[in-house]
Amino acid sequence: MQKRSSPELFDKSKQIATDFDIAMSCPRVALLSRYRSNIRQDNPCDFYRTNVYIPLLDVIITDISDRFGPHQHQTFALAGLIPAQLAQWTQIRVAVDKYAAYLDTPAVVEGEFSLWEKKWANSDDTDRM
Repeated sequence: MQKRSSPELFDKSKQIATDFDIAMSCPRVALLSRYRSNIRQDNPCDFYRTNVYIPLLDVIITDISDRFGPHQHQTFALAGLIPAQLAQWTQIRVAVDKYAAYLDTPAVVEGEFSLWEKKWANSDDTDRM
């Protein structure tokens, strides 16, 4: 992923706006704004950085944190049961403990896992796919 600074992104968007005959300027701002960010800035680059770019990055970071939080991390541990990605029991135990209420006998899962682990340890990688 390429790291870009805000002025570089603004220059690129300014070039696109120029191609479509759109003048890049700061919009009018109200003196009192209750429902959205309306920070006064002297130039368009700073205005769009503080009112659009930074809030957008904040929303993206929050969304990613919500989608890939601790709950999903625990559930993703079940991927260690796939033969091609066979994990250690300590990694899978997190997910088994989480879903123990839905299992008839959670204690049997560790024994079953060790049997399957031995089976896949004795086979070559092509059989695991």
